[in-house]
Amino acid sequence: MRLITCLIAVYCCFGLSSTQARPAPDGGIRACDTLPLQPYFRVGGKYPESSMSLANRADKAIESKGSFREASGYVCFQFLINDLGKYQLLRILQTNEKYEQTVFAPKMVMALDEFIRNLNQWKPGNFQGKRICYQGYMSFKIEEGHVTQVSP
Repeated sequence: MRLITCLIAVYCCFGLSSTQARPAPDGGIRACDTLPLQPYFRVGGKYPESSMSLANRADKAIESKGSFREASGYVCFQFLINDLGKYQLLRILQTNEKYEQTVFAPKMVMALDEFIRNLNQWKPGNFQGKRICYQGYMSFKIEEGHVTQVSP
């Protein structure tokens, strides 16, 4: 229930305009222009791996960067996935267990960002027959330095 509350808070705090992909001049990763943006759940954008598996993998990712036993709370990432399925970080929200804004060890937060960035099964959004960028969230519940839940 708390994780759902965190996600609602993240959605409200991270209000965002919409985007659609456009070709990059060099043919590389595309950027997103401002247009109506669809949330991940309307365009089939949920990452195709179980939350438990993601939590286990994320926990290993932060363990490899050090010990963060004092860390408990939530680290919530807001990002875009472009029409090629590429990740672009927008914002990070960090809260303690009481949902008060906090700052965790930068190494731990960057390890989680790197973890999301290295997920290679993101799919572009599909809305009204078009491949589009979409807004996604991934929230990590941290208990005594360990990832115990990932949503969505």
